Amino acid sequence: MTSRGWELGDKEDGGFRRQVMTMTPDGRHVMAFFSPGIRVVAPEEYAEQEFREVIVLSGRYSGKPVSFGDLDPAAASEIVNDLTRLTS
Repeated sequence: MTSRGWELGDKEDGGFRRQVMTMTPDGRHVMAFFSPGIRVVAPEEYAEQEFREVIVLSGRYSGKPVSFGDLDPAAASEIVNDLTRLTS
């Protein structure tokens, strides 16, 4: 995902990262949460991950959720494509 412009979330308790995020061209912040998470010191330890939730916010720090349907169709298509490639 990082090779496609997504960023890993901050390190959490136990040294895990449990989200990836990206910004759309129109400034929407898309966050995908997964579990159990990638352990920073041993990323191969939990090879299988399960996506729990994908949310869209109106901006990086807005905290205001918006509908996935509110995304520009091209941006939505890119996001779906990225997530599909990851889970295939």
